[in-house]
Amino acid sequence: MERTLLETQIIELICHGFSNKAIAEKLNMKDSFIKTQVKNIYKKYDVYKQKNARIRLVIKYCRETKEN
Repeated sequence: MERTLLETQIIELICHGFSNKAIAEKLNMKDSFIKTQVKNIYKKYDVYKQKNARIRLVIKYCRETKEN
């Protein structure tokens, strides 16, 4: 799956347990921008339901990176 550098950075920070707010601080971006990016990443990875979405995203990302 094609990802931008920013998407990859956000996913990796999610994998390390960062909240949206912490990701925004780390990347020097607005919370609202990161929230939108995370929602778009969820859609890209087909994890629409908020409940446990981060866990499902991490699992899918890890599987994808193992395949590459």
